[in-house]
Amino acid sequence: MADNYSQATVSPYLKWTSEAHRQVAAKLCRGAYHDIEVLREAQDLGLILADWVDYNDGDACLYDDYEQAFSDITYCLEGDGEDYAYFENGFGCEHAEVLRQWLPFLETTFIEVEAAVTCSKMRQGEFGGCACFITKDDIEWCSTSSWLMERRASLRQPPSEPSDEERIGTYLADLRGSLDDYSNDEEMQEILDERVHDAKAAEAADINNAGMEAQARFLLGLED
Repeated sequence: MADNYSQATVSPYLKWTSEAHRQVAAKLCRGAYHDIEVLREAQDLGLILADWVDYNDGDACLYDDYEQAFSDITYCLEGDGEDYAYFENGFGCEHAEVLRQWLPFLETTFIEVEAAVTCSKMRQGEFGGCACFITKDDIEWCSTSSWLMERRASLRQPPSEPSDEERIGTYLADLRGSLDDYSNDEEMQEILDERVHDAKAAEAADINNAGMEAQARFLLGLED
């Protein structure tokens, strides 16, 4: 039986603009998400949103997705104020939302997360990774799986339509190749003259068959 792992690191170091934000964030990641006073302080500080919290009869707790998100964050307080965080049980959308909510109170304009998916057995489909780039306005993702999928899809795309110049070159080359004498430009010109005449004659027949209005439009140069 194989074991799967999903781990992620957060960059840069977490340097907070205030000690209050720093301490409450650390408390939340260390299990205080059931403490109504910590939750209220976190909401007042802007570290969590009101719709993440279930207030009920004087008690409060985070909704399951966000409780799980905070429980997944390993937060390390460092003496120099350059804290760091990492994830050992995967990294997903709720984790990214938490980090984006923290961003205005950090001395950085972005947060990067790099994640690795590994397995205790060397099996196809069990390895991969992703990256997440977080700003105050957006959360962007990329993954090795999606990149490889795009590469596979590009191989299945039909060839692009040839340009006009390519079509003309191919037509003339095919016509010349059909001649008994490849270099006989006179014969080639005669064939082209005849084909143009036939094409215009067919066009004229279509116009004549379309009635007097169509004929008048053609003679006046009012073709669509």
